Amino acid sequence: QNTLFCLDYLSGLYIYDIENVENPQLISHLDVGKQSIEFIVGDNNIWIANDNEGITRININDIQNPIIVAESDLYSEHLTFYEDYLYVISGNSLDIVILSSSDLNQVGNVEIQNPWMIVFVQPLLFHQQYGYLIEVNAGIQNQRPAWTILTVLDMTDPLNPLRLGTWETSYGVENFTNLNDTLIVASNEHLFFIDATDPENLAEIFTEMHHPPLNLSLSKISYQAPWLFTSHEYMGSFSISEIQDWTDIYSGLILDLDHKPYSIVISDSIAIAGNGEGEGIYLI
Repeated sequence: QNTLFCLDYLSGLYIYDIENVENPQLISHLDVGKQSIEFIVGDNNIWIANDNEGITRININDIQNPIIVAESDLYSEHLTFYEDYLYVISGNSLDIVILSSSDLNQVGNVEIQNPWMIVFVQPLLFHQQYGYLIEVNAGIQNQRPAWTILTVLDMTDPLNPLRLGTWETSYGVENFTNLNDTLIVASNEHLFFIDATDPENLAEIFTEMHHPPLNLSLSKISYQAPWLFTSHEYMGSFSISEIQDWTDIYSGLILDLDHKPYSIVISDSIAIAGNGEGEGIYLI
């Protein structure tokens, strides 16, 4: 509960004790020897996406002595974890690759629709036996502009996810998050709130302009009821808004930061924002 895991692009994994958030104490550091762009934590393990240098699995049973226990050479940009599997968005694959979380061997894949038009795919989210997939399409010249499709996946068989209902928008989606089966989908200009209670028939609850509006630098969003936290990398700011009853959103605090915030994680009453310029982290 008082342990913070941080990832530096060049120098690897750092583990801190943040019982006193005003004075974090370094517990341990592990240089994985590769560029590191994203990580996930689960089941006493950390998995790191090393971009074109593969994937690294680290055992953290002893947080004072983290140990590399498995590696893969699969090009990896984003990772998510479900059941005993990793779902990897890879820069050299047209599908989402499914790996065993223990030995990192490939055991399946999720096909991407219209891969020749895909700009990017967001990391999968999960709730109970369902997964949520965002595919952003580049569009068809002289026929159709760019658009985004949100799809619910039936994860009953984690090695063979089945597509169920969809929701579509004409905006490119930058990031999304979920609270159970309610999804918050963010484009550069709008927030869309989607009810996925019926996985076959997704319903848009309401749409709201960003706070601040015309946000052209959205990086990440995270939600802890009733607060929505948004980092704005190129604007160098971090905003907090209040959501009430999924029917309205109220603009709240906007913090101007000295550097560009990128990643954002909420834990209890602490917001943790990673610095996109490699100048440390913010504990808010």
